[in-house]
Amino acid sequence: QCGLVIENYMRKAEPSVEALAQGFRLPVYGQLPLAWESQLGAINAAKSLFDLAPKDPYVTAITELAAVIDGEIDPAKPKGLVQRLLRR
Repeated sequence: QCGLVIENYMRKAEPSVEALAQGFRLPVYGQLPLAWESQLGAINAAKSLFDLAPKDPYVTAITELAAVIDGEIDPAKPKGLVQRLLRR
């Protein structure tokens, strides 16, 4: 299946994420936050960002995206606190 992964997107910018999804007629599988500082730190340290900052929002978003790709999370379902805690 094909879907969108949106990285470094400013939420207040146009077009909205919903408009992008509708325009491409694809579901949004994930939105990755801006994380250039932590990414640059990992590159400079020659370490994985997953090891250096496991609680970084970018790492959390990548982990959720991997769960969507693996079929553990349905991207069509809203992601609330309970879904994130239960990983569903």
